[in-house]
Amino acid sequence: MNANLLAHGVGRIYELPIPLEYYLTGAALAVIASFLVTGFLSRRSSERSPRMLAGERPAALLARVVRFAIWAGFLLALVTGATDNATGFGFAAIWLWVGLVVGLTALNVVLGGLWSLADPWLPLAGFWGADGARERGLDRFAGPVLVYALFWFELASGEGFTVSLITPVLVAYCFYAVWVRVNYVEWAQMDPFAILHRFASRASLLRVTEDGVFLRSPGAEPDDRKPMSPALYAALFLLLGATSLDNLRETHGWESLREAIGAGVPQMLYDTVALALLALPFLVTFKLAVLPARRHLEGSPQQTARTLAWSLAPIAVAYVLAHNVSLFLVTLPVWFVTLSDPLSLGWNLLGLGNVLPGFAPSPALVWFLEVALVVGGHIMAVVMGHRIAQGLSPTGRSPLTSQIPMTILMSIYTVGTLWLLSLAVVSG
Repeated sequence: MNANLLAHGVGRIYELPIPLEYYLTGAALAVIASFLVTGFLSRRSSERSPRMLAGERPAALLARVVRFAIWAGFLLALVTGATDNATGFGFAAIWLWVGLVVGLTALNVVLGGLWSLADPWLPLAGFWGADGARERGLDRFAGPVLVYALFWFELASGEGFTVSLITPVLVAYCFYAVWVRVNYVEWAQMDPFAILHRFASRASLLRVTEDGVFLRSPGAEPDDRKPMSPALYAALFLLLGATSLDNLRETHGWESLREAIGAGVPQMLYDTVALALLALPFLVTFKLAVLPARRHLEGSPQQTARTLAWSLAPIAVAYVLAHNVSLFLVTLPVWFVTLSDPLSLGWNLLGLGNVLPGFAPSPALVWFLEVALVVGGHIMAVVMGHRIAQGLSPTGRSPLTSQIPMTILMSIYTVGTLWLLSLAVVSG
């Protein structure tokens, strides 16, 4: 089974009952409708204190369970990867892409802040003697570089599912994660997974802290109105561009462009450059959409842009999840087999070895999950953008007209992303 083929497609095509244009139009209208509803229902400042749903003990227990699961998966990936030289759905590859990237991102969308509380590397850093003495240095660029490197490994290297390479990558990441926590105050913006899960947490309705589990209003809390650091700002747009590359490569226009540039250019080099350049369309269009809002909000142009950029976090996270829907579904049987037979010795310890035999996800299921994730992410972005703008307004109210360009941009992003995702899944 070719992992790269199935990572974002299911090998079959779903015949849509109505033309694709109807889905795209409906998705764009849903985003616009969310803007109107949010605007007319938020006449007053929406700042609210988070409401506690559970206390310290449930939050601490949840963090311990997640930390144990992360370490168990990590160690199992190392053990299985030591004897697995295949390219495909080995457990180490699944743990990296489905576990750390997709699974924990989805979990932080549901329970925001869980990664920070359950961070498996913090206890090691504390044992080593973390003092965070360095305040400047690699923290200014390490995060964006490693976010780029993570998706380069998946999309451009051609070796993203080679277990013999993934295993040393995981070991190197473990040492790096501990090292930055020991040495840097701003380690959270230097760790690619901490960055990804931080973006996911901003879109969450629930927040997990040492004090408990809280119901929150995304975009309405004071922390949502603090500008992103330059490192997070750069990482956000690299993430948006990276998750668009794989589907963009399936278009005829992309192949025509490559031929025009030079058919002799190696695929890896072509994709390496494209992975970086695809951040620019998102950055430029966002900057243009922010211009009208600046007249109504407090702060410098740079601060306004870096604060409103938090509203793009749900979009980036939705792209990551939608981009990997089929990979998650295709690898479900492997999770059950590995849990029952972690060392491939023919065991069936948990009786799960024969769960979902021959399972192949329906392209219809993949398509509708992708639609739900993309549309939901953009709707959340519209809501967050409006609430953040309210918080930055001197009057506590942001005129609807100031958010119209941003809403138009969200609609364009929605249509473009769904069209790209449809190329490998549907026809109609």
